[in-house]
Amino acid sequence: MKAKRMPGVRLKCGLARFKVRRRIQECLDGHGISQADLARELGVCHQLVSGTINGNKHSALVLDRLRELGVPEKYLFDPNQTEAADTEGKVA
Repeated sequence: MKAKRMPGVRLKCGLARFKVRRRIQECLDGHGISQADLARELGVCHQLVSGTINGNKHSALVLDRLRELGVPEKYLFDPNQTEAADTEGKVA
């Protein structure tokens, strides 16, 4: 059964990620990876990577790769994980 979407969670996560987008970029820079490199590696368009980092989109593929690259969870604001935690009665 799919988790029920919490109104505004995606928007809140996007706004929060927008505020820390520079931190995410610093992590990429530390690995010598540009957003375009990441897009090529994942086989997606640059706009999806940029949009996810800037909080406009929430690509699970991009967010998972950012995790693998060591971006701290506190900067990712993944709405899918937040929604799962909310449905379990936990505060994210």
